[in-house]
Amino acid sequence: MEKFICQYQCNFGEEALFHIVKKWNMHKTELIAGGVTNAGFFEEYSWECDNDFTFEENLNDFIEYINEEEERRI
Repeated sequence: MEKFICQYQCNFGEEALFHIVKKWNMHKTELIAGGVTNAGFFEEYSWECDNDFTFEENLNDFIEYINEEEERRI
């Protein structure tokens, strides 16, 4: 199953807008970030959620990861 969570505007590196989606099944939950075009959603980053942390903590760690990766691209 998938659920849209939010949009995140990253200002590290080149400015980019990411759509963040929660994707889960019986075995794992992950967060996916990417863009949207006429052809649909394209994945750029993924993050497997750690069940020892809250969803908000996982989301915060994922956004920090995106920031670090975008900063490296410049």
